[in-house]
Amino acid sequence: MPLSCFVLRKYLAKATRRIILNPVCSRHSEQPAHWLCPKCKQPFCSDCVITLDASSIGGTQVVRFCRKCMIATKPIGVTDAIIPFWKRIFSEHRTSPSREKSKKYTGKPDAVTDDPATLALKEVDALCGENKRDKAIDHIRQWMKNGGKMNAALAGRYSDLLIKTRRMDELRKHAPLFLKLLIAAREEQRAITIFDACGEMTPDLTMAAATLLKIGDILSANGRARDAIKVFSMITKQNPDAPETPLAYFKAAQTCHDRLMAPDRAQKILKQLIQKYPTHTMAPAFKSYLDRIGE
Repeated sequence: MPLSCFVLRKYLAKATRRIILNPVCSRHSEQPAHWLCPKCKQPFCSDCVITLDASSIGGTQVVRFCRKCMIATKPIGVTDAIIPFWKRIFSEHRTSPSREKSKKYTGKPDAVTDDPATLALKEVDALCGENKRDKAIDHIRQWMKNGGKMNAALAGRYSDLLIKTRRMDELRKHAPLFLKLLIAAREEQRAITIFDACGEMTPDLTMAAATLLKIGDILSANGRARDAIKVFSMITKQNPDAPETPLAYFKAAQTCHDRLMAPDRAQKILKQLIQKYPTHTMAPAFKSYLDRIGE
């Protein structure tokens, strides 16, 4: 075998071994997964796990929990994927200038690339432009009834229409979905604005514990410690059996101690937490944290 062929073969074999397809998040297909739940075997991105700083409770690292199973996830090794040379060749061939020039104009418009929710939003905007708000709301209702799934933009337009037409009962039912979509889209500041507005209009607003836990984290990160504690308390009252509730207790205690400098209140919350969930996987860490702040 010629030396050049041998070197090329060795290089290709080495490159092929390095080709690793990075897993993607099971909830966000466009996001790479960094964490794997050992129980449900689902990969998640950093936005889909519950983050807990274990250094404050006697640990040495940050622990990330699966939102469904509420157990610690394991990190996934992520490396840059190498595109095989044959894919690069064919990709360059398909997009070469000569082939682009050979395309003939057919007189037909390009294929529609908008997703169904975006198309529905355009139809709703057209009705709103004609000042037909009631028909726009009916259009969204029918679209959802037929199996349509909202995105953050369409959910926002729906909320605006409900507010303008003063349909508070319907807004109360829709708000949790809208907030969930905003958080998934990483529009955290807008999510807080909507949460505050909904809280003023519908004080008895209820939503999923996972959404409230994320909102509490955002409020705490933005210097609104007291509001964050209120949100964590909402979880314990509205969702006492939710898997996120023990962490809501702990985050409330942690916020009291670290943000409000109220160790007595933090100790009271921690004692309630340990009493209600003595067999929780993080119970030893909760007790360790209670001992630390009680010193």
